[in-house]
Amino acid sequence: MDAMHEAGIKAFPAKTAGKGNQLLEPKIVKGVKVYDITASVIQWETAPGQKVEAWTYNEQVPGPTIRVKEGDRVRL
Repeated sequence: MDAMHEAGIKAFPAKTAGKGNQLLEPKIVKGVKVYDITASVIQWETAPGQKVEAWTYNEQVPGPTIRVKEGDRVRL
């Protein structure tokens, strides 16, 4: 059991082609933070060599990180 647990820890995160949860930088247009978001379906590599169909935002699973502060004007 300990060996299985250790193997699981060493395998995380899996060495896959995908990159998710990347910071999305906005464009500033007249004081408004503008984020370009696109939804699409891709073949997502969940483990090395294993792919499944997944809905994504900006081809990321999980989707990109958007950071704003209270009072910011935002457009997606």
